[in-house]
Formats: sequence, C-alpha cells, structure tokens
Amino acid sequence: MALYNLLGTTGGFDEPGISVNGGVMAKEWSINALRGAVPTLVEVGENKFAQRITATPTDTNQQRFSERTQNTTMMFAGKYYLYLVDVVTDGVSTANILIINGAGNAELAKTTASAVNKTHYLKYTPAQDEAARTRITNWAALGSTGWAQFDNARVYEIDQATYNKIDVDPAYSGANLAALFPYTEPPVIGPLNNLLGTRGNYETVSGLNIGSSAAVTIDSTTKTQGNNSLKLSIATSSSSANAFWGGIFNVFDKSKYYILLVDVKCGTGSAGWAYFDYFNGTGYPSKTGNKVTSTTGYGTSYLKLSPTELSVAQSAACHCFMSGTTGQYVNFDAMRLYEISKDLYDLIDAHPDFTGENLAALFPYRDGSGYVPFPKTWTSSDKLNAVDMNAIEQNASNLANYLKSLSITIPALSFTTNRTTTTVENFDSLNRFEAALISIRDGFGITPPDFRPRRTWDVTQRISFDDPNRWQTDIQALFDAAASVEKGFIYSGNISAGQTWTIRAG
Repeated sequence: MALYNLLGTTGGFDEPGISVNGGVMAKEWSINALRGAVPTLVEVGENKFAQRITATPTDTNQQRFSERTQNTTMMFAGKYYLYLVDVVTDGVSTANILIINGAGNAELAKTTASAVNKTHYLKYTPAQDEAARTRITNWAALGSTGWAQFDNARVYEIDQATYNKIDVDPAYSGANLAALFPYTEPPVIGPLNNLLGTRGNYETVSGLNIGSSAAVTIDSTTKTQGNNSLKLSIATSSSSANAFWGGIFNVFDKSKYYILLVDVKCGTGSAGWAYFDYFNGTGYPSKTGNKVTSTTGYGTSYLKLSPTELSVAQSAACHCFMSGTTGQYVNFDAMRLYEISKDLYDLIDAHPDFTGENLAALFPYRDGSGYVPFPKTWTSSDKLNAVDMNAIEQNASNLANYLKSLSITIPALSFTTNRTTTTVENFDSLNRFEAALISIRDGFGITPPDFRPRRTWDVTQRISFDDPNRWQTDIQALFDAAASVEKGFIYSGNISAGQTWTIRAG
C-alpha cells in the first residue's frame, strides 16, 4: 500500500513562497507569527530545500512559528494519524511541531536542542471530525540568535494496531518508526492522455461494436461533455446489453497500470457500469466497475487494470454495460482510459481521496492526445520561466507518447520537466530539446506546413520571445496532424462483416 501524505507536496518545503524579514517562507506556509525571525530555504540536495527559521535579538516573542496555510485533508473521529517532521537545530535552539486541531492544541514536547538531524513525530486520534493544521516552531531563547530547521513534514492515516505500537514496540519507535514512514508526496496525476482518443466522447457511434441484445443511438438531450451521449438500450428479450470499443489492445503497455472511467446516468434501466474484458488464449476474463443506479444525474463507474491482467491478454475491449428489461435504456458519456502509476493504482479504493466521485474528479474527461494548452503567447516584454518551459517540454513528451499510441515509431527521448526557480538553462539543454522535436517529426514522417526549423544554440545566443512561440506552434502542428491520422484510422479501419479483429492503429 502506498503511503499517502495528507500534506501533499507542501511538506517538502521545496517551492519558495512569500518573502519576509529579508528571507523567504516556503509556499503555502504562513509568515504572520514569525515575530521578527528570518525564514530561509536551505538547499539540502539537488532541487531540494528545508525550511529554516532563524531567531534574531529583536524578536518580539520566543515562540516563532509558521503554519501550513491550507488545512490538511479532513480528519475524522475514530481514525488514527501520524505526524512526522525531520528537525535539526544549531545545537542550542529548541524546536517543536504542533497540531492545531480546532478544539485546542495537541502538542509534541519541545525537542532537545540537537545538531543531529532526526525525525520527530506525534500520533493523534481526533475526538471529533476536524480540519487540523500543522505548526513548526523555533523556541530559541528570546534575545538570542539561533535557528531551527524543518523538512519532510508528512501526515499519514494509520490503523489502530500501528497506532498502539508507536513508542511501545521498539520497531515502531524513534528512528525505526521514521524508517517505516518516510517522506512521500502524493502521486502526480496528469497531464491526462486519453488512450481511447476521441472515441469516448460519443459524438458518433462510428466504429462502436454493439452487443447482440443491444441497440444504440446518439442522445443530445443529456450529456456530461460535448453535444451528445450514448443511449444504450436492451433491444431483445434480455436482462443486459453492452456496446464496446474493440481493437484497442495496442494502446497498452503490458507492464503498466491503467484506469478506465465512464459517466453513467440511468434512464429506465436499473444500472450501468464500465466493463473490461480480454482474451487470454482460452477465454475472456473480465473486470467490472462499480454499478451506477442514479436516474437524476450522472455518476462515474471505474475500474483499474494492472499487469496481472494485461500480461496474459492477447486482445482487449472497453465496454459500456447495462442491466434492465427489454426496451429500457441507460446513458453513457466521457469514457476515458488513462495510464497511471503503481502508487496511484494502490490508492484507488484504498484511500477516500481516491474512491468514488472523489476519484472521478481527479480524472476528468480529456479528448485524445493529452495536449496541454499553451501556457501563453509570448511578446517582447515577457520572460520565460521554469514553469512555462516545463509545460512546453511536457507537451513534447505527450506528443511522443501519443504518436507511439498510434503505432508510430518514435525513438527514446529525454525531456526535462522539473525545472525550478534556481535552475540555470544552458545551450546543451536547449539543443537537446530542439533535437527531440526534430526526432519526433522525423519519426512521424510528416512535416506540417506550420512547422518551423530548429535553432542550433551556443553560448553567444539568447532566447527571444519568438522561441517559446515557435516550440509551441511546432508541437501543436504535429498534434493536429496526428489527430487527423487517427481520425482516418477510426473511420476507415473497421471490418463489419464476420468481424474477428478491428484494424486499428491506436
């Protein structure tokens, strides 16, 4: 089971936030109770920082603290939680962590002043449902100069058995406990690349396979995106019906993890759900999503796929399935199939943030390629920042993956998407990225009319506002050309008579 840090990424203290007192506090941490102390971000690794709070002789209060400005995920009565923070001081100052729980303070005793970095922790079970806040404090003597440093703040929900062992069982105490609960960040979601292309928008039923007891029409009266939804009906004497996209197996990497979702609204039918089956050489094992029964609005049915299923599969299909009686119907819309990480796979249906409609909100519908819109259109007065450059390279990576999903051979390429405000861009990195775009174009074998040639960079050149515009235009032009190719496959690549396989490139 993956650890899910309820503080998100903010406990890493790696992103600068507000400047104050000649220093800077990490993003999403408060500055209003520093009492004159100076916050600084201290580099502790490549692109990794810790938050230091340094006392000054003129501070107005011994308790110099910062709180995370956003509450954690809601904590619930009867649940069990573990707070951990890595702490080091100058060897004289003391420090602590504190939970502000809305009904009073639950406090961890002040740490012993130590120049040795160690993990301090606090176990906590709330008496009532509450939104708790995390506080880090420098307790240096008033009038002195001294610092306390914090890193890797994390909050985990734990079970009662683990809770009871903490500070009782040596294996669940001190450094041993810290090793059991290392710092993690929630798995990254996105950019979302719908491997079903545009099939799941149900603007058309072209290419859709229809089960023997089913009838389908396009319904413009109800939908969750676009102009239409799929209306699936039971056409014969049966208790169920289905319609499915087949011939999609080559979008899968058998070693990866996936999630399939579809929006469902019951008209007169009793339930609708997502369904996945695959041929393993002898039969058709299947996985069934949660059944949606709502008649007043759409709910989301989903299922997750792992290498356990995919490694033995020889073909696969993604279904809309319904139950009811003859003549009854259910509407489906926004079917999407996304690759996910192993950590995300483990969290689905195991953590409330990754369950039910909370999960559906994390995986909204996207058409096709997973292309992220331009960060902006640059002018001569603009400056290119790290976030913008990361977004441009991420789009290039999405483009390469999209073309691979169409069975187009693209060479292995490297993309940099983790720049920070301290990253220094050099001409080798720019040449790497320019060459990657050319490799993608050459692998695709199509040069769109809007595609402009690359630059070769050296130390004498500077980036102008036209360069990010050129990169973005080239990427979008290739995306658009690939989408046209995919649409051609969808409409012309289906065999309707005696069908065994659907010829499909993506």
